[in-house]
Amino acid sequence: MCSLLLAVVLIAQVLSLPFYAGSSLGPRTAWRLEHGRLTLTHGPHAASEGVYVAFNTEGLRWRPEASIVSASQWRLTLPLWMIILPLVGCALATSRRVRQEPPSPPAVRRGAD
Repeated sequence: MCSLLLAVVLIAQVLSLPFYAGSSLGPRTAWRLEHGRLTLTHGPHAASEGVYVAFNTEGLRWRPEASIVSASQWRLTLPLWMIILPLVGCALATSRRVRQEPPSPPAVRRGAD
């Protein structure tokens, strides 16, 4: 599961460099993927955008950002590397666990001797 999530986030990272995309998630919440970052916005104004994709002209940004005015108005920006690193660790741990499992004992054949 970690490997699949990692692949999806890595694809999003690559695609967010030349393009940006976004949409509303509800009546007052929206998301935007750009510059290798995922931004979630929640506020008092209606978020009625459909899904959109456009060319990106800015560079990659590495720093997370948060702006919290109140519980009903906030903006959170997470760089995708902050999501990728734990997923890489999870994928490595999972693949090691699979490789370290002892082999099952050979099947015993019974019958005609």
